[in-house]
Amino acid sequence: METMHTYVRCPDDGSGSAPAPEVSASSSASSGLRSAADSVADAFSNQLAQAQADLVEARARAAAIEAELTQVRNEAQTTAEARAMEIAGVRKDAAIRTAAVTSGLVDMECLPLLDIASISVDESGNVCGVEEAFEELKEKKAISFFWRQGKLDTCQRDSKACLGSACEKRVLGLYS
Repeated sequence: METMHTYVRCPDDGSGSAPAPEVSASSSASSGLRSAADSVADAFSNQLAQAQADLVEARARAAAIEAELTQVRNEAQTTAEARAMEIAGVRKDAAIRTAAVTSGLVDMECLPLLDIASISVDESGNVCGVEEAFEELKEKKAISFFWRQGKLDTCQRDSKACLGSACEKRVLGLYS
């Protein structure tokens, strides 16, 4: 490599000029490149640190949102199950009252004697076991029932059928 010599005036010897200290052109250029590379590296490392901090923050937000979503799903599931049980209870009560009327039950105070453990609501929402429960109640308290010829006579069903027939709805006045 060639080195460049620069001559500068030196004020103390009076000769006029002396060789300046040798400075290599390549070393000043490489130090300039090094400082530029260092500044670019610093900028990228700052950007990387910021991106990593943003990523940590985003992951924390995502985890919080996921936890909230799970909580909302659980609450919705609990509410849906509670409402389904409530609806099943209403259907069961309505079926019992309908069967009480169609079976000829005169004394509604006998309803607590009804074996409601055998009455259930299936997945389709049909109430089953009401007929059997009322047949059992008729055997225990026959005096509380009467049967007359007429409209109720047309409501005969086999013992395995679930409530919800058109005849029962007509008796309840749901439609004519």
